[in-house]
Amino acid sequence: MPARTPEDVHRQFAEAVNAGDLKALAELYPAQGGAAPSRDGLRELLALKPQITVETRSVVRTGNVALLGSRWRLAGTTPEGRAVTLAGTGTEMVRRQTDGSWRYVVEPRSTSGLLH
Repeated sequence: MPARTPEDVHRQFAEAVNAGDLKALAELYPAQGGAAPSRDGLRELLALKPQITVETRSVVRTGNVALLGSRWRLAGTTPEGRAVTLAGTGTEMVRRQTDGSWRYVVEPRSTSGLLH
């Protein structure tokens, strides 16, 4: 189901990552143009078999564009079997599409730190 509110993008991102669903994850980005991450980049993320939580901390919406602030935490395992825990904050821009759904405008940027 498409993201119907800006906050839904965070929820759907976490659900797609946690399910290892590359298709659902890729659908949160523009079909073309913009600065969407490559499928290889998304595959690298999913290769960690991560579990992520994303908390929407702020939403500033004007018309068809919204700026989201987030706090997130990810736990996964590298292909070599090493446990990885990351946490950080992010600022993401999303735009309402002509069909009413919301997608990222650009690849999310965040500040993060390796915890383990």
